[in-house]
Amino acid sequence: LGSPLHWGLRTLDALGCAVVLHFAVAVFPFALGSALINNIMAVVVSKRQITGSACLLVSLAFAAALFTTIIAVPRARGDPVLGLQLEKLSTHFCDGTAGVEHDACDALYNLQEHYWSGWRNTWSGGEFWQNALLLEANMDFAAVTTTRQSDFKAHARGVESDFFMQASRVESRAGDSMDDTLWYVLAYISVHDMWPDDTNALTTARELFDWVYACAFDQVCGGGLWWVCKGDKKEYKNSVTNELAIQAAVRFYWKYKDSDPSSARDYLEKARSLYKWWIGIPGLFVSCGADCNGGYLVRDGTEDSNAADDADSCPAGGDYYTYNNGVILYAMKLLADAADSPEDAQKIVDLGVQLADGALGYFGTSISPNPDHDTRGGVFAQGHRNTVPITDKDRTSFDGIFMKYLGLFMDSKLMREDKRSEYAQAMAFNARAAICYARNSDGLYAADWDSDPNGRRRSRRSLLEDPPRLVSERKDLAEA
Repeated sequence: LGSPLHWGLRTLDALGCAVVLHFAVAVFPFALGSALINNIMAVVVSKRQITGSACLLVSLAFAAALFTTIIAVPRARGDPVLGLQLEKLSTHFCDGTAGVEHDACDALYNLQEHYWSGWRNTWSGGEFWQNALLLEANMDFAAVTTTRQSDFKAHARGVESDFFMQASRVESRAGDSMDDTLWYVLAYISVHDMWPDDTNALTTARELFDWVYACAFDQVCGGGLWWVCKGDKKEYKNSVTNELAIQAAVRFYWKYKDSDPSSARDYLEKARSLYKWWIGIPGLFVSCGADCNGGYLVRDGTEDSNAADDADSCPAGGDYYTYNNGVILYAMKLLADAADSPEDAQKIVDLGVQLADGALGYFGTSISPNPDHDTRGGVFAQGHRNTVPITDKDRTSFDGIFMKYLGLFMDSKLMREDKRSEYAQAMAFNARAAICYARNSDGLYAADWDSDPNGRRRSRRSLLEDPPRLVSERKDLAEA
């Protein structure tokens, strides 16, 4: 149109619209304001007035449509407004809660206050896969709280509504790590658990799972899923990827059992096939005798460097981590519920008990609640049995993952009452250690539940008898 200024403004206008489309309402006022100003200026400087006027009208129409769709309509329905509702929580967020329920609520409050990024619609500072766990944590609390449950469900819905925009980016953000994607599969299944009418969440979970299975499953090592899968690049059939897939598949079975029996049966067969392959890996389960309550530890994965199409060519290898003993527990509970016979169901639960016993005995050695049994149900130490401080963010989540799935496993109708009581005590003891000694003045938690930020270990006596107190400040998510 002959005006360098006009062309410059048109470019800014295009960029402004692109920003609006990409970030939705996160930078809505800035981008929309920029576009409107540019169009008004275009009317003034353009030699063809109708062009600028038309652009201005289009921008106004676009703005009205955007406002109506994502702000006015949701507010009228009482739904959360994307990008706007989670910027700042009320200081009265936890009013009415007490005891451990208040401690859990306080953790959620500080999670949002310190780590929620409104313009990114997710939590900052952690690994991508860990954000799926944080989404579930919000829903878990809302599901079990007995105080102002409707308020906490509304908050969880707000988190989920903003966070759901991550779904379209899971495959690209997770890269070639199949386990990262499967954490999101479980998170979106949990969204559907809480809001059964939200079919989008279940559809997203199913699409992501099917994509992982199609890419990562083959008969090398006799079956199972690869941890890394991208085109021809396939590496390491590890425990957690297959445990996540087993859990997801059996949860799909229960989701589709009545509405789509054929698909449900297909998912159940996938779960059973993966489970049968997984427990058949030579050396996967390691018995450590009295050192871990007579239970078993789970190795991290297979040694598949010379893999052939049979399990014997892929013996288990790698180290031991708490979450490898944990993720599978809930899957075992659900598989037992779907077993063809009571005997099969009991066999699955009994193996789960051995895995739970193994983890509690082997990892829970830092502080024991029982002076006569130093290796039974004590405080977990960093997701790994060693004295090396955590240096990677992944391991900060391992102990919490185990405890979450131990709690769900305890709901099995085939669980012995003495075991249920033992596990509940171990969970409560670990929770108290974290609250008393790993929480700082900002309400953030250190990854090591049994020591302060300076690495000083706590004694059993101090945990059982000393009143709770806060440790010094620590804000880095890798440590808190």
